[in-house]
Amino acid sequence: MTPRGFKVTVNRYAAIIKWVSIALIVVSILLIFRQLPIGPAVQRMENWIGDLGIWGPVAFGLLYVVAVVLLALETGSNSKLEWLPYDWVLNTKGNAR
Repeated sequence: MTPRGFKVTVNRYAAIIKWVSIALIVVSILLIFRQLPIGPAVQRMENWIGDLGIWGPVAFGLLYVVAVVLLALETGSNSKLEWLPYDWVLNTKGNAR
């Protein structure tokens, strides 16, 4: 087999391998999430928010904001949320003279 023939063969299978890998990753993530005990935690949170009465939507909103900020902080410098004060402090702390 010539080097050109080998390259054509590799390129032919590269797309197939890529899509099979993506499918396996997605299936793995779905299987992992099915095994996590998320249902009882969500049920407890719903009950707690329901017990708060009029303050329930406020608590839900605050929990939502905290979750979004924590997720943004977890993504680190790769995120497009450079406006966060935490990110600003981290990026400028080492540059102080």
